[in-house]
Amino acid sequence: MRVKIQQFLYGKNHSWSVVGQNVGRALLKRGHEVDFVSTDGVKDEFVPDDLRPHIKENPGKDYDLQFSYTMMKNFPNYLNPAYGGKRAGLWLYEYDVMPKGSVKYVNHVDKFLIASKFFWNVCKENKIPEEKMEMFPHGVDWERFENAIPMPLRTSKTRKILVNFAQPHLRKNVRGTLEAFGRAFTSKDDVAFVLKVKDKKPEQQFEISWKEEFSRFKKRFKNHPECLVLDKFIPKIEDLYAACDILCMLPHCEGFFLPAIEALSANKVVIAPRYGGQLDFLNDENSILVDGKVARADPKAMYWSSSLYASWFKPSVEDAAEKLKYVVDNYNEVHKNIKFPDDEFKKYFSWEHNAEILEGMVNEG
Repeated sequence: MRVKIQQFLYGKNHSWSVVGQNVGRALLKRGHEVDFVSTDGVKDEFVPDDLRPHIKENPGKDYDLQFSYTMMKNFPNYLNPAYGGKRAGLWLYEYDVMPKGSVKYVNHVDKFLIASKFFWNVCKENKIPEEKMEMFPHGVDWERFENAIPMPLRTSKTRKILVNFAQPHLRKNVRGTLEAFGRAFTSKDDVAFVLKVKDKKPEQQFEISWKEEFSRFKKRFKNHPECLVLDKFIPKIEDLYAACDILCMLPHCEGFFLPAIEALSANKVVIAPRYGGQLDFLNDENSILVDGKVARADPKAMYWSSSLYASWFKPSVEDAAEKLKYVVDNYNEVHKNIKFPDDEFKKYFSWEHNAEILEGMVNEG
């Protein structure tokens, strides 16, 4: 079948582009023709070599399927009936109150794809018809992460703890995460925190200054644990996961949480909040879940439109620090007891599964 994927793809490193590229790659492997139309430009550093021949400046016509992972307001343009075929729109939100006016755009797709049970329930509460919705979990290239080669890190510490903040947004709870680190360890401990984060001046209300937050952390914890800050694009992110032992992140809310399943696929211990889309694949058998409480979300942290009634999670800094220290002190035992994914789990959370779902849409007629 002929497929068009039109969305953020090659202009920057973005979770939407990761999903769009990998869904397209899985469809190509299954013998389909795929056109990639990037709506955020094409920068060479963000274009994988295997997908380069399939980039199109503009959409064609007579497609069997159109797919887009984008904000719902873009559905009418990116999933235009004039291009032909079934229209599959994927979007994900971290909060339980959707942006004003967004729900009506579900009428512009044949299927509204949902990546987690958390967001499925949000959509139901926001009156999206269930017959429009289709479960479409994000995937992982399991072989790629399982066989990655560790990238060199400039530290002599034994235990390396990864924090993949990427864009420093309010909802990612950068301050609370750093607070837990400072409470758990000092420079004398045999640990290093590997902080993958983009250091840029805030432009939106939901963004924070990484430089200011990190400076605040260092002033508060004079004898803080060793920190390696990585702010450049890493083409093979799996090599960074391979170089670390633990992923520890404490976001207030996640619609799915790709870094957590990537760390799980890399055979790492995951420490994450007991709330959000990650509970589709994280549990007390395969990860360390941090307790906390549901609270009102900061309206400034929300995307597109704010609400005084939206919720998020406040992970307990005390519980996080205690569990982080326990994992480091008992790492070998903890890792040995982790129930890592079996074949059924890997099949469900795979890009090939995504491709099968899309094929099914088209074959339904």
